[in-house]
Amino acid sequence: MTARVYSGDARLTMNLDNADITIQNGDLSRDESLETSILICIYTDARNVGETEFAGDVRGWWADNTAGSLLWLLERSKTESAVLGMAEDRLRSALQWLIDDGVAEKFTVTAARQGTVGITITVQVYRPQDGNNPATFRYFYNWQAQLS
Repeated sequence: MTARVYSGDARLTMNLDNADITIQNGDLSRDESLETSILICIYTDARNVGETEFAGDVRGWWADNTAGSLLWLLERSKTESAVLGMAEDRLRSALQWLIDDGVAEKFTVTAARQGTVGITITVQVYRPQDGNNPATFRYFYNWQAQLS
């Protein structure tokens, strides 16, 4: 598969509880590192179309069942090992477009418990132009349920 040229997104910068668009010299700052795309994939709630336990809570965008992640479905769970594995699976699913669209050759995702309040997400993306030097992104995801 031929790698597509990725021209970037408007840069989002994470704050304590949200992300803001970055303005530089009176214009939108651009992000060619994939960080903005990954932020959107992780922190946008995907539409729940199959989880019967949450049948009354669908969230997401009605026009696209694939945008975002289903990580939000795990927020009520305790951050135990099995749930961390489920979180990684949901994150891999949300980021699969990187491979499908030829933007990356491969990527890895790990989720680790961060105290009792959330998880740390690490994403490594291997793009064709970067060789064996992956871009590494780390994020914190606040959890509603606490580890007992």
